Amino acid sequence: MHSNASPVTAVVIPYVFLPPKNGGHQAGYGLCEALSSEVPTICISSFTNARSVYAFQLKFAFRESVIKYFSPLAAWRCFRILKAARVRHCIVQQPFIAPLLLPVLALLGISLLVYAHNIEYRRFQSMNKWWWRIVWAVEWFVYRIAKQVLFISAEERVAAVAEFGLDPQKCLDVPYGVERNAPPTEQERQTARRGVAASHGFKETERWILFFGSQNYLPNLEAVLFIAQELAPLLKSQMTQDYRIMICGGGLPAEYNKLEAFRQYNLDYLGFVEDIDQYVLAADLVLNPIVKGAGVKTKVLEAIALGKTVVSTESGAFGIQKQVCGEQLVVVADHDTPAFAEAVLQRLASDNQSTPPEFYAYYYRDNAIKALLPILQKA
Repeated sequence: MHSNASPVTAVVIPYVFLPPKNGGHQAGYGLCEALSSEVPTICISSFTNARSVYAFQLKFAFRESVIKYFSPLAAWRCFRILKAARVRHCIVQQPFIAPLLLPVLALLGISLLVYAHNIEYRRFQSMNKWWWRIVWAVEWFVYRIAKQVLFISAEERVAAVAEFGLDPQKCLDVPYGVERNAPPTEQERQTARRGVAASHGFKETERWILFFGSQNYLPNLEAVLFIAQELAPLLKSQMTQDYRIMICGGGLPAEYNKLEAFRQYNLDYLGFVEDIDQYVLAADLVLNPIVKGAGVKTKVLEAIALGKTVVSTESGAFGIQKQVCGEQLVVVADHDTPAFAEAVLQRLASDNQSTPPEFYAYYYRDNAIKALLPILQKA
């Protein structure tokens, strides 16, 4: 437990992330939860976050509008919160809110740290968005002016040092932290299977193959279309077991008609589900055929933390410490559909292995922040 005399740390997350609904939300929530057990922590965020009891103090400064990134009123609210709490260190989630806060932090003598979930401009560049150059310029400026830049993977850190000309001494690995510190029990898994089966009328004796992710994000939509149009027909021609492909996540464009045309391939589109962890626990295998986007795919880490084997493309496994994943991460070359299908068939034919302790030693959120603590504990 931290001492009340420890310097106060603020985490600025200028968007709704409570309750967490995706990997980015989980990253912010997990960071605040883990830090709060070690140093006094407040989180400054959006007014529309869910009010509840958290281990950290939740404060409000931002409206849900793009204007928040330029709002003098939001800056003034942050100034008052930071001053009243006597904050010493301020961690901003991603770089875009940092320019607004720089004068505030300078006036109060607060050090700026940036938690770079990924190199943002690469994500937009991979999707051919014209504004990726603007994002690059913001990242270049903020990363260079920050006291410390925290990266979610070693690969991201090495790339950022080279691309933005950063001092390696101010760059630190703070991996995405998973909530679990041990694999689930067989009872948890069976309870989840019974629940999913009852909700949808599925047979528990089937092998369940899962993909999850919001389809209003283009890389996820492309992954869903790959599964439906390429992978599912191939599996149907080769599978000898009863099986079902489950697609979870909202945002599928209406023109795809809930993938009804692909039900002949044992594929069910379930849309948004309230508790995705139950579907991951219930599944026999998780798919991650992502080939676009940048950064660490946190859904892979969450699935492995829940004891699942994940079959992923190389792009989808970028930034993940594969050596700690054991047999729970199977990586296939991008765009190699036959190899991806073969990997799925092989993993379904073998017994599921338990996630190794090394995974939790590295990715459990209380362990993930250890390298950051000496910085935050300095007065």
